Amino acid sequence: MKKYLTKYKRVSYGFLGLSIFVLGGLYPSQSSAGVPDDYGIPYADATLIESDTTWSSTEVHEIANPTYVVNGATLTIEPGTEVKFVDSESNNNYGSGVLGVIDGTVVASGTERAKIRFTGETLSFSLLFSRYDSARETSLLRYVEIGDGQDEAPTDGGGLGWLRDILVNKVLATASGPSSIYYGGGRVIVENAVFKNKYNTSIYIQGGVEVEGQSGDYLHVSNSNFEDLPSEPTIVSQADCPLDGECRYRVKLQNNYYGLASGPDDTTFDGLSFGATFRTKPLIADPVIIVPGILGSDQNSHGIWEIDPILHVYDDQIKSLESNGYTKGVNLFVMPYDWHKDNVITASLLKQQVLDVVRVSGVSKVDLLAHSMGGLVSRQYIEGNDYGNDVDQLITLGTPHRGSPESYVTWEGGECLASFKCVALKLQLNNEAEHAGYSELYKYIQEGVVSV
Repeated sequence: MKKYLTKYKRVSYGFLGLSIFVLGGLYPSQSSAGVPDDYGIPYADATLIESDTTWSSTEVHEIANPTYVVNGATLTIEPGTEVKFVDSESNNNYGSGVLGVIDGTVVASGTERAKIRFTGETLSFSLLFSRYDSARETSLLRYVEIGDGQDEAPTDGGGLGWLRDILVNKVLATASGPSSIYYGGGRVIVENAVFKNKYNTSIYIQGGVEVEGQSGDYLHVSNSNFEDLPSEPTIVSQADCPLDGECRYRVKLQNNYYGLASGPDDTTFDGLSFGATFRTKPLIADPVIIVPGILGSDQNSHGIWEIDPILHVYDDQIKSLESNGYTKGVNLFVMPYDWHKDNVITASLLKQQVLDVVRVSGVSKVDLLAHSMGGLVSRQYIEGNDYGNDVDQLITLGTPHRGSPESYVTWEGGECLASFKCVALKLQLNNEAEHAGYSELYKYIQEGVVSV
């Protein structure tokens, strides 16, 4: 019994401390002194990150004290880094580990092969976001894995459980630990993340998001997976927001996977007054745009360009991606285009396609899967002045990066080398030249097919 009460006491005190921080010190006034009290932090032994800091993947970064990014600093966490909340005396005193962003930024941008991992030993922990300076940059958690550190089901406090519910906000007292992400304000983007919470709420949204003057604040969670779902709600919100209120755009849940192909159920969300789009498959990957090459697109009877309606060269490629977890319109897209036009013009269309996919998917970067001349179009966009740093990977198949001697023969004389593709191209161009009134194929190519 003594051991049981000790564990309960530690948990309750931890949440009381977190509640005091949320209610009493979420938006304090800035001070030049570098001590926790100046930022409304109730932990005297808290660690402050007051200048730009980088955590590399060469070592495990252990958090033994509540740690906060303050004073406009940026904490950069490199791909492949592990951040571990250790079962220390300081963390035990507060019942949980905390990495908080009060007046600063966290940029944790991993990759598909080098994810950033936030882990615990037997300790629950929270990534806590708030702010009091609207000029701060957006915090980013990309390709991260966030666990709850629990290796056994927590107790509910037995006969004293009612006391915890009275003393501590019931949501914060979920199971024996805080939510993985505690959002009280600021600009935060979470994408391609995995939440591994067996017992605790994954995201808690505090009512402070509605504080006057914070219209620029937002939390966007997209293309992420919520695994090992607890019996408690996965995402909890106390932000009072009407269905038609502007505030509903500040918290966006887009194309996430909630453990089942059927999507979220009645127990997934608590307090959210808006819907959320979801994926039916657990694959986490940036959206793919297939960019075809010459003859890879054609117009239908309505004048709309479609991908490969004649030769169907890309059908197997699309089917292969679908069998590996991609879904059309969710994270799999195609870009048919008029391949006669200058690649500079087509590159501008690709830019718009990328922007559209980013908007639909909620993810900041896409992958381009480009065939033949589609690779040159993709490079024209990426290497051009209009590039928006929104392509994660470019994969090219059969792209003539060093030029194409075969194209010179076609351009100069309207002829081609003996290949099925070239014969099909010549037939297509001959038909177009005849309808356009050209007697010489090479003249039509030089004037009407400038991409060659």
